Amino acid sequence: MRFTTIKKSIFYIHFLIFLSVSTLVYAQQTVSGTVSDSRTGEAIKNVFVLLKKSDIHFHTLQDGSFVLKTTVLPDSLFISATGYEQAIYPVDVSETEYLLQFQ
Repeated sequence: MRFTTIKKSIFYIHFLIFLSVSTLVYAQQTVSGTVSDSRTGEAIKNVFVLLKKSDIHFHTLQDGSFVLKTTVLPDSLFISATGYEQAIYPVDVSETEYLLQFQ
């Protein structure tokens, strides 16, 4: 009976370690920022923002802001809006807050 209890305890310890490691490996990173016009400095709403590798996308809000969650970094942010040139910005783990400007 005692041996079975020890086996169960070992199983639960291994299971908890597995869950902890899985959470660390698949931890989400938040990539956020604001898109603005480089000439006027005004925020641009409804800009298409895409993390290329993870294929996660969003349209900026009224204030030009966006928030994306990903497990894939480094990546590239692709931004596109009518009347502006498309742009690509590198994204890595060390910086997750971006001020993107359209030409």
